[in-house]
Amino acid sequence: STVVTSISFDSNNRLFIAGITSTSTGLPVEDDGTAFYDGTLNGLSDGFIARFDSHFDKEWCTYFGGDDQERINDLTLDDNDNLFFIGASLSESIPSVNSVSSSFYEDEFQGSGSNINSVWLGDGMLGKLNSTGVRQYVSYYGGAADEEGLTIISGNSHIVTTSATFSDPIMMATPNLANAYVVSEHADGEDIVEDGYLLVLDQDMDDVWSTYLGGSGSGGLTGQDLAYSAVISNNRLFVVGASRSTNFPTVQQSGSYFDESNSMVDGFIM
Repeated sequence: STVVTSISFDSNNRLFIAGITSTSTGLPVEDDGTAFYDGTLNGLSDGFIARFDSHFDKEWCTYFGGDDQERINDLTLDDNDNLFFIGASLSESIPSVNSVSSSFYEDEFQGSGSNINSVWLGDGMLGKLNSTGVRQYVSYYGGAADEEGLTIISGNSHIVTTSATFSDPIMMATPNLANAYVVSEHADGEDIVEDGYLLVLDQDMDDVWSTYLGGSGSGGLTGQDLAYSAVISNNRLFVVGASRSTNFPTVQQSGSYFDESNSMVDGFIM
């Protein structure tokens, strides 16, 4: 099976799609002679990326993964048509590279690979391809437990990602930002409940700012928090997600405001 998880256009109206596939014969792979290309399914499932011209003719399509399982959950393009993607990996052999000499780089799998609450586990996976599809950066990210990268967006010369994490500690940025909101410890202090994880990078994939996002619970799935999506508007970052926590870190600025949980699972916006 093959699932498309993300879609975007570049400045030349070329279409890009990405997702997850477990087919070894059905993916219409295409090598354009320049972009990164892998024409073979590497494990149980791989991520994939494909590009189409402005008339929707296929130009390039590749598997992307290692010896176990990968998925690409989201992609985005910046103003220079560089492509950035985010997802998750259970493999110890993704095609990692660090041509941009980023300090936020990990080429070894760190996750537990175990099964907790029947959700996807492993390490987060981040990547950057230039405007011709050549790999600039591919890295694991996370901690000793498990992560999944959910959303990636580009704006104001930065890359913003949202993830779910079980790990404590996790790869954290050291921000030089006055009054930045930073929580450097998992709210539950245990690897059986997820927290959201926000990470901001520059366009060379160096870390700028990161934080856990979530509250704590009393066991089971209580205390579980997920940051699902983000957008940048007027130099402000907005994040939405879901929370099972009873003490999610709310703050009031103006307008509508609810500081108490109203059901088993609440949405949040920040």
